[in-house]
Amino acid sequence: MRRFLATQLDVVSPLPELFAEWDQHWMEWNPKGDALKIASDMLNDERFPSAPAKIAQRYDWIARRLNPAWTYLYRRGAIEMLAGIGSAPYLSIRVLATEETRRFVRSRQHLKI
Repeated sequence: MRRFLATQLDVVSPLPELFAEWDQHWMEWNPKGDALKIASDMLNDERFPSAPAKIAQRYDWIARRLNPAWTYLYRRGAIEMLAGIGSAPYLSIRVLATEETRRFVRSRQHLKI
């Protein structure tokens, strides 16, 4: 459980990995499936946005759903996330495909997530 929690002084906070791993059990969405959809769309749509608010708007998702999908991709090296001040409620101010994005999608095309 330690890998899902951050402690600083007397405060314990969940890390993004907690939601990426467990939302499929708690919420009506599955971060793994959402991650595959995002990665596939990033590769196949040359006009795919990199700004979080525009990505959320594209799918009609709230940040609470988008962030676990990004975390799932990021932890597997399938995207680059640029963090910065003012990114809230999103984990990143910009999300970009990497060379690993294509490998991620290809290795999971056969899965029913």
